Amino acid sequence: MKNLIVRPSNSLDIKVQTVKTAYFAKKEIVSTEKTTEAISYTFKGNNNTGTKKRKRKIAKIIYKNLQGKLINKQQTSLEQVVAALSKSNYTKGDCIDIALVKESIKFTKRTSAQLGEEVYIVIQTQYMPDREITLNLKQGGDTDALTTTKEPIYVTQNNKKVFAFKAVVGEFSQKSNALNAADFKDHAIAKITLQSTDQQENKQYKDALNKAEGKTSPFYIAMDAEPANQNWFEVKYEEVFDNRPNLWYYGEGNWFELVRTKIYQKGDEGDEVQEINIRLAGFGGNVPDKKFTKRTEKTVKQFQKDYMDIDPTGVVDSKTIKSIKEFGNKYSISFDKTKCPCGTCEGYGKGLYPEQKQSSSILEKRRKYEYPGIHRTLLWTLKAVKFYLEYDDYSSYNLKFGKISSGYRCHKDNKNHKRKSTNHMGKALDLHFYKTNDSKSSESNCDKVRKILKEKSGAKLRWNKSNIFSLEPSSKDRIGKEFIATTWVHIDVRTFDLKYLKDKFFIKTKKNITNEII
Repeated sequence: MKNLIVRPSNSLDIKVQTVKTAYFAKKEIVSTEKTTEAISYTFKGNNNTGTKKRKRKIAKIIYKNLQGKLINKQQTSLEQVVAALSKSNYTKGDCIDIALVKESIKFTKRTSAQLGEEVYIVIQTQYMPDREITLNLKQGGDTDALTTTKEPIYVTQNNKKVFAFKAVVGEFSQKSNALNAADFKDHAIAKITLQSTDQQENKQYKDALNKAEGKTSPFYIAMDAEPANQNWFEVKYEEVFDNRPNLWYYGEGNWFELVRTKIYQKGDEGDEVQEINIRLAGFGGNVPDKKFTKRTEKTVKQFQKDYMDIDPTGVVDSKTIKSIKEFGNKYSISFDKTKCPCGTCEGYGKGLYPEQKQSSSILEKRRKYEYPGIHRTLLWTLKAVKFYLEYDDYSSYNLKFGKISSGYRCHKDNKNHKRKSTNHMGKALDLHFYKTNDSKSSESNCDKVRKILKEKSGAKLRWNKSNIFSLEPSSKDRIGKEFIATTWVHIDVRTFDLKYLKDKFFIKTKKNITNEII
């Protein structure tokens, strides 16, 4: 005879303490509403806000200063501060009114996160007001990884490393200034960072993830939501895994995946670092080295400051990687224009004089070797120039990129035009730049772009310094009877060390401008 299971009905309407669900989440803004209130700010000195860049820079300072002055759940945004800066200049004592806003939010469940990432833990409850809930993030699976299976790892909460982190029902709703804060009155919500405050422990975690299959490791949440000093089973848990009522993300197919942190910083090295050096070459100037050097850090900071418009750290995190990819996609190049016009080679020479390849006994300006394509750093630096033409500091030039007027020129093309220079055998580009309202490249236009390349890409006139971009001078900088670039900008990598002029850095197709290694 089968066992008879009796499930008593709740006919007396007993309020059963219940944990309905628990999950890691990302907080997202659903909508923002401007209120009728405003907060005033008085300038303490003179400030120029005449350009978008200056306005945003001053707005960031004001926004930071306002944080300690907002009371009773008041909230504004950087965008509201920018909007309030309606004049091009402010003097000491000037006052602006900044609109206050309120946001509607939601929490979206996550099934994975990177080591070191900030996440929310969201617990939906019923009949448990003000209950403090204790949680652990424990190693899942059958194999020890960051720690022993079924043991917790450290996380950071309120700037302290803890095994057990806390969330209190209703606390978020009471403290939040969100328009829909009341929606979360029955939720316990806490914010943690998925790492320790101890750098040695974080290194151990990172090393363990690097060794793990797929560079990920399974974890689950263990919870204690029982009343203080009470026995277990006071609380009903609606999600049950393998008869373990207080576990979430538990079991095959349910694990929370902790992923290797994709962060690159000074001291790192490898193919991914080399790719970063190539793509950011136009932001300060760099060579395709595999090492994350001080020079790399400088280019990263410039990219973060100028392109991303954030406080620069010099560390390439997931947000920076995303922006690098966005930058590459935004500024496209007509790659066919780089091909040799001789009509006999396939666009990038025939590899003539291979015996001279990588020979240190030959000066680069004398090297006859036909490199197999165009050097990638030239193309990424052209992307940077296209960005800087839109940048506040240079937008007043009213210039746009016109075309690649000369790319590859093989020995056959040199013979046709009675030339001997080998710079254009993959190491150089000649570029035209127009006013935004015409299609004529002038020396004045090109001098302005040379200025950008010197100020923003570390380029120098002539070839007197190694491992930088070199520019041909124009009329205003001519010395004697030297060859000059007038209505075009000539940029090349002739002074790069031989190790940075290996065949692998030269490409023949547009798809190879971007190496998907990152």
